[in-house]
Amino acid sequence: MVRIQQHGIFFYFGHYYAARCIEELKPEQRSFYRNHLARVLLPLQGKDGSWWDFPLYNYHQQYGTAFALMALQRCRQAPAGAAAEKP
Repeated sequence: MVRIQQHGIFFYFGHYYAARCIEELKPEQRSFYRNHLARVLLPLQGKDGSWWDFPLYNYHQQYGTAFALMALQRCRQAPAGAAAEKP
């Protein structure tokens, strides 16, 4: 099993990068990691719909939200019966 660890700074960039790495796995391995990544990110969404990254900077909310959404978009599964993913 692959373990994902991330330092607190640029937290959502790290998860976006993990989502890109999942695409490099064999197609039959991707579903488990995509689901796991989505289960990590979705509960972190704020009540206003945003994700907050490291609050030291003034762009943390926009930056966190953008990278969380890009990661989650890569976690989406193809609908049943859709064309197979390209390796």
